[in-house]
Amino acid sequence: MRFAFIVHPLTRRDYLRSCSGDAALPRMLRNVVFRYLAVYLLPSRTYPYFKSLFSPQRVFTYRRLVSTTGAVASGDVISAPNNAEELVADQGRAVQMLRRECQRLAETGVDLVGLGGVNGVIGSYGHAVAEGSPVPVTTGASYTAFAAIETLTYLAERLGQRLAGLSVSLVGLPGRNARVLAELLVRYGVDLCVVADLHAPYVQRLLAPLRPLAPIRVIDPCRLYEALGPGEILMAASSTGNKIDARLLPRGAMVIDVSLPRDVIHTRPRRRDILVIDGEVVRVPPGSTPERDFFSCGDGHVLACLAESCILAMEGRRESFTVGRHIEVTRVEKIGALARRHGFGVDGLYAFGRPVRDARIEVVRRLQDGRAPVFSLPAPRRPSASVR
Repeated sequence: MRFAFIVHPLTRRDYLRSCSGDAALPRMLRNVVFRYLAVYLLPSRTYPYFKSLFSPQRVFTYRRLVSTTGAVASGDVISAPNNAEELVADQGRAVQMLRRECQRLAETGVDLVGLGGVNGVIGSYGHAVAEGSPVPVTTGASYTAFAAIETLTYLAERLGQRLAGLSVSLVGLPGRNARVLAELLVRYGVDLCVVADLHAPYVQRLLAPLRPLAPIRVIDPCRLYEALGPGEILMAASSTGNKIDARLLPRGAMVIDVSLPRDVIHTRPRRRDILVIDGEVVRVPPGSTPERDFFSCGDGHVLACLAESCILAMEGRRESFTVGRHIEVTRVEKIGALARRHGFGVDGLYAFGRPVRDARIEVVRRLQDGRAPVFSLPAPRRPSASVR
């Protein structure tokens, strides 16, 4: 079974990286010229006009994905021309662009289309795209949630703790990913603190079914940075990213960033006294390494949202598995079981595509416990800007 996965650039450099695909020569040359002009030569106000001339383009291919069960699938990763902010600003045009691309992919023999990043958020979390697509569409959010829980479990084991009773703060409500993560965390016995508006009606409405299962604390977003206590892990799972300023995090903070685009806003140089872990990096079955590493996940690893399309293709399931505002926990558990069956899963902790070593975790643990780090660290700067 053949699948396709549509992503979008996260940085300006991604515009040129996405031109390294193997599309037809005239189309590739046109995209290279226009994207080079947009990235390096033209003022920002001209970006929308020139990007309207771009077309989604293939950036790399899985020619043969082999499951541990022997099932085989193949697929292409397609890069849309617009970044996250532009997709959100003009969702009507973005949905039409994605529908046209789904139509084109269906004509080339694709059986399933995955929507990555903000592509899976706009249009009622992929519902509008699925309605106008001739092939099934999935956003990958179910396996993203499962991979985030696996990553949290792996981190707890590295810290010598169990998932049950672990203190976790969750950012992202009322987003879809944060809602299903809140339900999963409560079911696994985590001591949960939700970062959301205390007086917003939707918060009480979303948390009402979970309160009989376990007590849930709620803190206002403006108190996030001062409320993070020793040993507490922060899970960031918003729908559009850019919610947490790394400069304001306390020393020893541990963050699992599940969002794409990322929730944690980094500055240069990156702080060494905090730990930010990629929350949706999973291994692929042996022998299924992509030709190019467009996502910077490291060899033999992909994002969980992409992995969901791979898993469904291996299963031969032509269905819109994860579409819409609500994700059922049964769906998360189902895709997690299928992933393990086909050889996908979390096999380590990664930060920006690089493995996180035990020594790095120990440094942050010492800072959390109030002990001296193994190297001198400058005090983090606290800018006067308001907390986002």
